[in-house]
Amino acid sequence: MSQFSRILMLLAALSMSMLFFFPLWKIYLQAPQYPEGLEMHIWVNKIGGDTEYTLQNFNILNHYIGMRPIDAEAFPELKIMPYVVYALMLLGLLVALLK
Repeated sequence: MSQFSRILMLLAALSMSMLFFFPLWKIYLQAPQYPEGLEMHIWVNKIGGDTEYTLQNFNILNHYIGMRPIDAEAFPELKIMPYVVYALMLLGLLVALLK
């Protein structure tokens, strides 16, 4: 493995740590009740929003179209994904360090 490849692998492994500081996905909705809009953030291990009541407001809007309430406990991925990310980071670091 070349030096350049090892550096890239190290950077890739370390960049995965950003998943715990920034959301993976953002959903933005506009509705007449919320002229400023609603923004929900989906993180690697939780669901939140730009305000304390964002998830509650999303659930109120989703109720009108017959959608189930969004509940973080209903997503087992949110419990599993941090371990997957840690494992991938560790494997990337091992590959970079052990060539």
